[in-house]
Amino acid sequence: MNELIFVLHVSVVLAFCFFSLKLGKKALVAFMALLAVLANLFVQKQIDLFGLTITCTDVFSIGAMFSFNLLQEFFGQKEGRKAIKITFFLLFFFALMSKVHLLYLPSTLDTTQIHYQKLLGVMPRIFMASFSVFLLSQWIDLKIFSFLKQRFSSLSFAKRSFLSMSVSQLIDTVLFTYLALSGVLTHLWHVILVSYLIKISIVSFNSVFSKLLLKRKYGFSI
Repeated sequence: MNELIFVLHVSVVLAFCFFSLKLGKKALVAFMALLAVLANLFVQKQIDLFGLTITCTDVFSIGAMFSFNLLQEFFGQKEGRKAIKITFFLLFFFALMSKVHLLYLPSTLDTTQIHYQKLLGVMPRIFMASFSVFLLSQWIDLKIFSFLKQRFSSLSFAKRSFLSMSVSQLIDTVLFTYLALSGVLTHLWHVILVSYLIKISIVSFNSVFSKLLLKRKYGFSI
Protein backbone atom coordinates (compact mmCIF):
# COMPACT_ATOMS: atom_id res chain seq x y z
CA MET A 1 0.00 0.00 0.00
CA ASN A 2 2.81 2.42 0.90
CA GLU A 3 4.45 1.86 -2.49
CA LEU A 4 1.27 2.89 -4.32
CA ILE A 5 0.86 5.93 -2.09
CA PHE A 6 4.52 6.81 -2.72
CA VAL A 7 4.08 6.81 -6.51
CA LEU A 8 0.88 8.85 -6.20
CA HIS A 9 2.60 11.25 -3.79
CA VAL A 10 5.50 11.89 -6.19
CA SER A 11 3.11 12.33 -9.13
CA VAL A 12 0.90 14.84 -7.30
CA VAL A 13 3.83 16.93 -6.03
CA LEU A 14 5.40 16.97 -9.49
CA ALA A 15 2.10 17.94 -11.13
CA PHE A 16 1.71 20.82 -8.68
CA CYS A 17 5.27 21.93 -9.46
CA PHE A 18 4.38 22.33 -13.12
CA PHE A 19 1.04 23.91 -12.34
CA SER A 20 2.83 26.45 -10.14
CA LEU A 21 5.19 27.16 -13.03
CA LYS A 22 2.15 27.66 -15.24
CA LEU A 23 0.80 30.23 -12.75
CA GLY A 24 4.10 32.12 -12.76
CA LYS A 25 7.17 33.04 -10.74
CA LYS A 26 5.42 34.05 -7.53
CA ALA A 27 3.36 30.87 -7.39
CA LEU A 28 6.47 28.75 -7.94
CA VAL A 29 8.39 30.50 -5.14
CA ALA A 30 5.40 30.17 -2.80
CA PHE A 31 5.02 26.47 -3.61
CA MET A 32 8.73 25.83 -3.09
CA ALA A 33 8.63 27.52 0.33
CA LEU A 34 5.50 25.56 1.28
CA LEU A 35 7.22 22.28 0.41
CA ALA A 36 10.19 23.29 2.56
CA VAL A 37 7.87 23.90 5.54
CA LEU A 38 6.07 20.57 4.97
CA ALA A 39 9.40 18.73 4.77
CA ASN A 40 10.40 20.06 8.19
CA LEU A 41 6.94 19.57 9.70
CA PHE A 42 6.53 15.92 8.68
CA VAL A 43 10.14 14.76 9.15
CA GLN A 44 9.41 12.75 12.31
CA LYS A 45 7.11 10.16 10.72
CA GLN A 46 8.83 6.94 9.61
CA ILE A 47 7.38 4.56 7.03
CA ASP A 48 8.26 1.19 5.48
CA LEU A 49 8.87 1.40 1.74
CA PHE A 50 10.08 -1.47 -0.43
CA GLY A 51 11.07 -3.28 2.76
CA LEU A 52 13.12 -0.32 4.03
CA THR A 53 12.42 2.23 6.77
CA ILE A 54 12.58 5.90 5.77
CA THR A 55 10.91 9.21 6.59
CA CYS A 56 8.07 10.26 4.31
CA THR A 57 9.38 13.78 3.71
CA ASP A 58 11.90 13.04 0.96
CA VAL A 59 9.22 13.71 -1.66
CA PHE A 60 8.70 17.23 -0.28
CA SER A 61 12.44 17.94 -0.18
CA ILE A 62 12.95 16.80 -3.77
CA GLY A 63 9.82 18.67 -4.87
CA ALA A 64 11.16 21.88 -3.34
CA MET A 65 14.52 21.39 -5.06
CA PHE A 66 12.84 20.57 -8.38
CA SER A 67 10.68 23.72 -8.10
CA PHE A 68 13.89 25.62 -7.36
CA ASN A 69 15.48 24.33 -10.57
CA LEU A 70 12.37 25.23 -12.58
CA LEU A 71 12.61 28.74 -11.13
CA GLN A 72 16.25 29.04 -12.20
CA GLU A 73 15.58 27.61 -15.64
CA PHE A 74 12.69 29.91 -16.53
CA PHE A 75 13.33 33.01 -14.43
CA GLY A 76 17.09 33.12 -13.87
CA GLN A 77 19.70 32.67 -11.14
CA LYS A 78 18.86 36.01 -9.51
CA GLU A 79 15.35 34.80 -8.76
CA GLY A 80 16.84 31.60 -7.40
CA ARG A 81 18.88 33.52 -4.85
CA LYS A 82 15.82 35.53 -3.82
CA ALA A 83 13.87 32.29 -3.42
CA ILE A 84 16.49 30.92 -0.99
CA LYS A 85 16.15 34.05 1.15
CA ILE A 86 12.35 33.81 1.10
CA THR A 87 12.50 30.13 2.05
CA PHE A 88 14.89 30.90 4.92
CA PHE A 89 12.60 33.68 6.17
CA LEU A 90 9.47 31.49 6.08
CA LEU A 91 11.18 28.47 7.68
CA PHE A 92 12.47 30.69 10.49
CA PHE A 93 9.00 32.18 10.98
CA PHE A 94 7.47 28.70 11.08
CA ALA A 95 9.97 27.55 13.71
CA LEU A 96 9.41 30.68 15.81
CA MET A 97 5.61 30.47 15.66
CA SER A 98 5.72 26.78 16.55
CA LYS A 99 7.51 27.64 19.79
CA VAL A 100 5.15 30.55 20.51
CA HIS A 101 2.15 28.27 19.93
CA LEU A 102 3.44 25.81 22.52
CA LEU A 103 4.01 28.58 25.11
CA TYR A 104 0.27 29.16 25.53
CA LEU A 105 -1.13 27.35 28.56
CA PRO A 106 -3.97 25.11 27.35
CA SER A 107 -7.47 25.24 28.76
CA THR A 108 -8.62 22.43 31.02
CA LEU A 109 -11.03 21.57 28.21
CA ASP A 110 -8.27 21.35 25.59
CA THR A 111 -7.33 17.93 24.19
CA THR A 112 -4.86 19.00 21.48
CA GLN A 113 -1.84 20.33 23.42
CA ILE A 114 -0.26 16.92 23.86
CA HIS A 115 -0.45 16.32 20.10
CA TYR A 116 0.95 19.74 19.23
CA GLN A 117 3.72 19.17 21.74
CA LYS A 118 4.60 15.89 20.06
CA LEU A 119 4.45 17.37 16.56
CA LEU A 120 5.96 20.82 17.08
CA GLY A 121 8.13 20.24 20.14
CA VAL A 122 10.69 18.39 18.07
CA MET A 123 14.19 18.11 19.47
CA PRO A 124 16.13 21.30 18.64
CA ARG A 125 19.02 19.24 17.29
CA ILE A 126 16.86 17.52 14.66
CA PHE A 127 15.02 20.67 13.63
CA MET A 128 18.16 22.79 13.34
CA ALA A 129 19.89 20.04 11.35
CA SER A 130 16.95 19.74 8.97
CA PHE A 131 16.59 23.53 8.71
CA SER A 132 20.26 24.36 8.04
CA VAL A 133 21.04 21.37 5.80
CA PHE A 134 18.00 22.02 3.61
CA LEU A 135 19.07 25.61 2.98
CA LEU A 136 22.67 24.53 2.34
CA SER A 137 21.54 21.93 -0.21
CA GLN A 138 19.47 24.60 -1.96
CA TRP A 139 22.54 26.83 -2.24
CA ILE A 140 24.65 23.94 -3.57
CA ASP A 141 21.97 23.07 -6.10
CA LEU A 142 21.90 26.71 -7.22
CA LYS A 143 25.65 26.72 -7.87
CA ILE A 144 25.74 23.36 -9.68
CA PHE A 145 22.66 24.01 -11.79
CA SER A 146 23.93 27.46 -12.81
CA PHE A 147 27.37 26.06 -13.65
CA LEU A 148 25.90 23.32 -15.84
CA LYS A 149 23.62 25.78 -17.59
CA GLN A 150 26.52 28.14 -18.39
CA ARG A 151 29.19 25.59 -19.29
CA PHE A 152 27.05 22.82 -20.81
CA SER A 153 24.16 24.64 -22.42
CA SER A 154 23.53 21.68 -24.72
CA LEU A 155 22.35 19.60 -21.75
CA SER A 156 18.58 19.50 -21.39
CA PHE A 157 16.83 20.85 -18.32
CA ALA A 158 16.01 17.30 -17.21
CA LYS A 159 19.67 16.25 -17.29
CA ARG A 160 20.93 19.39 -15.56
CA SER A 161 18.26 19.04 -12.91
CA PHE A 162 19.10 15.37 -12.36
CA LEU A 163 22.84 16.06 -12.00
CA SER A 164 22.48 19.04 -9.66
CA MET A 165 19.91 17.34 -7.42
CA SER A 166 21.90 14.09 -7.31
CA VAL A 167 24.89 15.95 -5.84
CA SER A 168 22.95 18.30 -3.56
CA GLN A 169 20.81 15.48 -2.16
CA LEU A 170 23.85 13.33 -1.46
CA ILE A 171 25.32 16.15 0.62
CA ASP A 172 21.91 16.79 2.21
CA THR A 173 21.49 13.12 3.18
CA VAL A 174 24.99 12.67 4.62
CA LEU A 175 24.98 15.91 6.63
CA PHE A 176 21.46 15.52 8.00
CA THR A 177 22.03 11.91 9.04
CA TYR A 178 25.22 12.72 10.92
CA LEU A 179 24.05 16.01 12.46
CA ALA A 180 20.61 14.79 13.52
CA LEU A 181 20.97 11.04 14.04
CA SER A 182 24.56 10.43 15.13
CA GLY A 183 24.46 8.76 18.53
CA VAL A 184 20.74 8.06 18.11
CA LEU A 185 20.85 5.34 15.45
CA THR A 186 23.46 2.73 14.61
CA HIS A 187 24.68 1.84 11.11
CA LEU A 188 24.34 5.41 9.86
CA TRP A 189 25.74 4.48 6.46
CA HIS A 190 22.83 2.08 6.01
CA VAL A 191 20.43 4.94 6.72
CA ILE A 192 22.31 7.21 4.31
CA LEU A 193 22.33 4.62 1.53
CA VAL A 194 18.64 3.79 1.83
CA SER A 195 17.55 7.42 2.04
CA TYR A 196 19.75 8.44 -0.89
CA LEU A 197 18.51 5.59 -3.10
CA ILE A 198 14.92 6.66 -2.43
CA LYS A 199 15.79 10.27 -3.24
CA ILE A 200 17.55 9.26 -6.48
CA SER A 201 14.48 7.28 -7.53
CA ILE A 202 12.32 10.38 -6.98
CA VAL A 203 14.83 12.59 -8.83
CA SER A 204 14.89 10.14 -11.75
CA PHE A 205 11.10 10.05 -11.91
CA ASN A 206 10.94 13.85 -11.85
CA SER A 207 13.58 14.18 -14.57
CA VAL A 208 11.92 11.71 -16.94
CA PHE A 209 8.47 13.18 -16.40
CA SER A 210 9.71 16.77 -16.79
CA LYS A 211 11.52 15.86 -20.01
CA LEU A 212 8.29 14.53 -21.49
CA LEU A 213 6.27 17.52 -20.39
CA LEU A 214 8.78 20.17 -21.42
CA LYS A 215 9.27 18.47 -24.79
CA ARG A 216 5.61 19.04 -25.47
CA LYS A 217 6.01 22.53 -23.95
CA TYR A 218 3.13 21.83 -21.56
CA GLY A 219 1.34 24.88 -22.90
CA PHE A 220 3.91 27.24 -21.32
CA SER A 221 4.06 30.75 -22.69
CA ILE A 222 7.31 31.51 -20.83
